[in-house]
Amino acid sequence: MSDATEPVLELRDVAVEYPGGIRAIDGIRLRVFPHDLLGLLGPNGAGKSTLLAVILGLQKPTRGSVRLFGRPVSPEGLRRLGYVPQRPQSTYPDFPATVLETVLLGRAARARPFRGVTRRERKEAEEILTLGMDAQSRREFYLMLVHLNRDLGITIVLTSHEVHSVTKLASRIAFLSGTLLFDGDPVAFERHPAHIDLEDFPEAVMPKP
Repeated sequence: MSDATEPVLELRDVAVEYPGGIRAIDGIRLRVFPHDLLGLLGPNGAGKSTLLAVILGLQKPTRGSVRLFGRPVSPEGLRRLGYVPQRPQSTYPDFPATVLETVLLGRAARARPFRGVTRRERKEAEEILTLGMDAQSRREFYLMLVHLNRDLGITIVLTSHEVHSVTKLASRIAFLSGTLLFDGDPVAFERHPAHIDLEDFPEAVMPKP
């Protein structure tokens, strides 16, 4: 990652406030670069669902702005996003992020999140999601994400409750608790105080080397 590289996703001082003065997220400044695999972590109620909704164009920020592929958000830019919910049959009205949510940023990713993989690989990935994501299924799904990211160059934003798995998988970690408290290397995050607060989350399900 280099500052000279134009981010594919940029959030500039983004805040979302709901009726009643409830501020879900505030002052989010985040840049996601080509080929990043960003792990978005945070406790329940931290604003992860809201942030994903902003990225997907489903929630308009109360303040701040979002840029996709170097431009203000537009229908054309949004068509290059893909969203993989915890369950593929989920619909946007049922959006709230649960155990595993993934945003893919790449060419025509929205229409075909698994475009570029073989038909068999795509079928396997769809079956994995449909199975309800047990431990073995999640291992296989994580391997699929690695393939999409490293072999096909798709930029990924992943949020999951499996903290250890995400820190081993991601190239960067962003920790959210209303505001962005950490953005950096996964190894550095393991030494960050925020990591300690998440230690009670489910055990890792990363595939063994």
